[in-house]
Amino acid sequence: MPRTREQAAQAAREKALMRAINRCQFERGLCSVLKLSAFLHVPYSTLRVALGENCQSMKLRDFGEMARRLGFTGREVCAMLGVPYDDEREWTA
Repeated sequence: MPRTREQAAQAAREKALMRAINRCQFERGLCSVLKLSAFLHVPYSTLRVALGENCQSMKLRDFGEMARRLGFTGREVCAMLGVPYDDEREWTA
């Protein structure tokens, strides 16, 4: 069965997420999921299941906390959400 555009886009978003997590793990010397779970203050079994599912079951609040702790860039977050990144746009809170 051929992949649809939706499946390809979802796979690209999941790949961007895992790439960002791997980059942050490398930069912080968190060489195992056990060390990553301790750094994120998340139970090991919960994180292992979430990573196995490419974080599809993760709540938005938990994702935001993980993004802050691991220091995801704006470009990485946009790639994970599937929206274009515009670094010249002025953001207001």
